[in-house]
Amino acid sequence: MPTFDLVTEPWVPCLMTNGHLVERSLLDVLTAPQNVREIVDPSPLVTVALHRVLLAILHTALDGPHDEDEWATWWQVGCWPVGPVRQYLQRWQHRFDLFDPDRPFYQHPDLDRRYLAESARLATELASSFNAPLLFDHSDPAQVALSPAAAARYLVAYQAFSTGGLLSGRTPADRASKAAPLCTVAVCLGKGDNLAQTLLLNLVGRRFLVSSYQPPIGTGTPDQPAWERPDPPSDQPRWPTGYRDYLTWQARRVLLVPETRDGRVVVRQAVIMRGESFPDGFEQRQLETMVPFRKDSKRGWLALAFREDRALWRDSLALIQTVSTGSDEQQRPRIVDWWASLYCLGILQVPVLPLDVAGFVPDQAKPLFWRYERFPLPLSVIDNQEVLLWIRQLLEMAETAARSLVEVLRRLATALGIGEKQRHSFVTGLGVERVFWAALEPTFYTMFHRLSRGEPPLAVCADWRTVVQRSAQRAFEQAALALQRAGRPILLVADAESRLHAKLARITCGAAPTVSSGNEEVGE
Repeated sequence: MPTFDLVTEPWVPCLMTNGHLVERSLLDVLTAPQNVREIVDPSPLVTVALHRVLLAILHTALDGPHDEDEWATWWQVGCWPVGPVRQYLQRWQHRFDLFDPDRPFYQHPDLDRRYLAESARLATELASSFNAPLLFDHSDPAQVALSPAAAARYLVAYQAFSTGGLLSGRTPADRASKAAPLCTVAVCLGKGDNLAQTLLLNLVGRRFLVSSYQPPIGTGTPDQPAWERPDPPSDQPRWPTGYRDYLTWQARRVLLVPETRDGRVVVRQAVIMRGESFPDGFEQRQLETMVPFRKDSKRGWLALAFREDRALWRDSLALIQTVSTGSDEQQRPRIVDWWASLYCLGILQVPVLPLDVAGFVPDQAKPLFWRYERFPLPLSVIDNQEVLLWIRQLLEMAETAARSLVEVLRRLATALGIGEKQRHSFVTGLGVERVFWAALEPTFYTMFHRLSRGEPPLAVCADWRTVVQRSAQRAFEQAALALQRAGRPILLVADAESRLHAKLARITCGAAPTVSSGNEEVGE
């Protein structure tokens, strides 16, 4: 039986500080992280999932950091104590074998091999019998042979991001599965100058992990990562026992089936079945630290998700604003709370912290797109309510202009005799919103940072108003040109343009915002 020990075998894709791209073992990565610039994989899902596994190992091995003081010591040294991490990996090394017959890593050893399928199903970007066909991949799923390293990476990402739907099983009830915890969710990751800093930035202190979450009486067991739990994952709902359990949640029961081809071990097949899910009543926000949430009046707290037609910066307030800064309908990622505490104490002196945000959006079980964006976050604005309220005004001005564009074009569609059912398609087909928002994004970050540097808010707001108006006008002009080429009446188009100018002229900066400003969510 082949083996692949993740503790000592290279499998984590690393861009080293010398510029070389290599694979490293868990032991190498976690005991010499200063030599790694960052973890990089073509799939942002793999990149995020690998960071969460590393964080689970560190939290468990170090049982910390306990508070800001302990974290500050590690930050000043440039790394956590590597001795306990080395000892922990050696102690649990037997649970990190990808092909162990009794307890393979992140898998279930006793699955029915009658349900074998191609291993390509583990990879979102590869065509398979589960998500075929894909525009960007035309490989034969049956011929995909994953190396053990690649299989391990895809396995970790699959447990975190897999879609809901029907999997293998004897009955439809056995086959129905819920989505994994991070499917459709926008996951945030603070980035440092090297991997040591990146992991430390996301290594939240224990007191910040203590929340109102408590599993029901009788269901609580010690908080353990997946590899320490006494039993492999079941196919039933259960309550997470804590943060380490949640970080390594096993949403699928998987069994990789290795084989030897041309003298090397590959994985062409795997069994994939329903795994564990969260029970009714569990709130993901109570344990999640990397995801912003918003409160829906009917469905409660929902994780912020990427949308195909909406750039991340339009939800920037959700990334940095929470109850403590004037909103009772948004909860920023708890890692941002942690950074705010470190910044206020003078421990974290980083003017602008790169915040990487990754997400995956499927249409039911079929992948639509993934996104990986970087948001430059000035730490000085995290708890500066006045600045945040000015940012809210900037966003509201842009949203008002976008609505004006759509309203004018819908009215033009009516004048052109386009039926009510076709008006939405008419406006969407012109692409004005896409052009408008794309033009604003670079300038928004400039305005954001001007406010964070203390420039006069009214001057910043006035400059933004000009940019918003010009961007809306140019978006309309592109649509007007297309309509004229299509033979649409010029007078009707000109009349629509005049109405748009009138609407845009009414967009104002308003008065200086106050702490008691409204709490409505931006962009809804």
